[in-house]
Amino acid sequence: KTLEDLRQHYLNFLLTQNFENRTIELYDYSFRIMIEGLGVRNVFCLNTLEPEQIQSMLVFLSGRLSLNSRGTIFPIIRQIFSYLHSAGFVTTDFSGMILTPAHQNMHLRPYITASDEDKLYQVMENSSLRNKAMMRLSLRLGLRDIDVCNLRFSQIDWINDQIILEQEKTGVTLCLPLLEDVGNAIMDYIINERPAAAKNYPYIFVRQQAPHKKLESMYMVCSRLFEEASIKTVNRD
Repeated sequence: KTLEDLRQHYLNFLLTQNFENRTIELYDYSFRIMIEGLGVRNVFCLNTLEPEQIQSMLVFLSGRLSLNSRGTIFPIIRQIFSYLHSAGFVTTDFSGMILTPAHQNMHLRPYITASDEDKLYQVMENSSLRNKAMMRLSLRLGLRDIDVCNLRFSQIDWINDQIILEQEKTGVTLCLPLLEDVGNAIMDYIINERPAAAKNYPYIFVRQQAPHKKLESMYMVCSRLFEEASIKTVNRD
């Protein structure tokens, strides 16, 4: 496939999401400016991206776009990277590295390497169903801690395989593909582990012990798993 073929493939995906034409045009623009910022010439180059290229793209876009535009475009580029990864066009999901408008200091958010991500998935096998589902949402879709903890049943469209939510920190609405492994992990938790006493509670992820309220943070979950896997994030001060 050429980059134009890939662009058309992505546009066809957007058409299946029932977006308005102006929304599709915005996503198309975001795709094209992302490719320009990456400086890639073909699909093969996309599949061999390095973190340094993501940083260069962010610097390029931040110099070209206004703050308001970055607030609109950056979350879309996060979604594009998630889509490219889930569709097999990019081996590493770089979506979690994309800056948000609140962090315009030209530093990447902390992230883990591909090899460490593999180790993390291995230790996750011995974790609870809740923790597995939460971590997959974070790793596969690049969702922030607060957005995972605040995820509600009403935000998951099981029929169209998508998650629609408004980011707590930015207020930007995201429409993310509900990837098969992510959806299966969430459903496994709901059916086999989520406390029955919380059946009418709107938030998906809740405390195991009563009162079954939503979690306020994933910090303890992540810390334990990272410690078990002997992982340290890159770019953390």
